[in-house]
Amino acid sequence: MAKAEKIKLASAKIFNTDEADETLARIAMWQDKIAEIEIEERSIIAAANARMVERTAQFRRNIEVDEVALEQWARTDRATLFLPGTKILELTRGAVGFRLPRGRIKLLLAVENIIGKLKAKRMTDCIRTTEEPNLERLWNYDDERLAEVGCRRTKPKEKFYYELKKAEVK
Repeated sequence: MAKAEKIKLASAKIFNTDEADETLARIAMWQDKIAEIEIEERSIIAAANARMVERTAQFRRNIEVDEVALEQWARTDRATLFLPGTKILELTRGAVGFRLPRGRIKLLLAVENIIGKLKAKRMTDCIRTTEEPNLERLWNYDDERLAEVGCRRTKPKEKFYYELKKAEVK
């Protein structure tokens, strides 16, 4: 929000509980309007996405058919297309080729068992650990003990809030 808008909003004054109630009613009304607009806009976006998918569907199917045909051609004529030791064939409008992706590790035992075996074999570099302070547990210690470990408790700042009773406002 721009500074000018904040100043304009800050200049609105409430002098009694009736005006405060009216303000809460206005806020509820504005939130309802925002929700209505968001629903409308999301439906417009969803409709546009549906149109886009529909308009591009045939092109996507054509690409899939062409990709399958390219792969079949490259596999069928692999021996004549690719020089020994090469996996890429450069063409005028691009390239075709074969890649050998990296293999994967499959866990054959429960994770706990694997971790135990890794520790026993001193392969701890293969174990991920995330260490971080447990703030909930630290809360239970006194300020002196917190200071010893390089922490301090902050005093909470009072924060204004309001609650809307939407059923009653409408």
